[in-house]
Amino acid sequence: MEQEVFIIDDDKVICMVHQYLIAYVLKTETSIFVDAAEALAVIQKNSSSKGYLIYLDINMPELNGWEFIKHLERLKNPERFVIILVTSSVDVADKWKASQFECVKGYVEKPLTKAKLINLNW
Repeated sequence: MEQEVFIIDDDKVICMVHQYLIAYVLKTETSIFVDAAEALAVIQKNSSSKGYLIYLDINMPELNGWEFIKHLERLKNPERFVIILVTSSVDVADKWKASQFECVKGYVEKPLTKAKLINLNW
């Protein structure tokens, strides 16, 4: 299955740092979005058979990470989405909530590092 990699975070600097790190460590190109609604529109426009690996922030204005995930779950073939939450939240309730979504395969505190990327087991 063809797969795209998205970084969705309202902080442009974090997006650029994570994009560089993923390219360096995983040798993967990414698309960055500072607006989750824009990323959702791109996904909705594309083929329903395309897979996505999404590094997603939780706390964003307008459409937050939780709302974004709920929108994805309503799309055709929701199993094609793999979400890694990359957040500043250390709240146990957020970690528990993340575990309730089948598509969330990881929860990482910001910032991403080489070690955190390598240790993600999804």
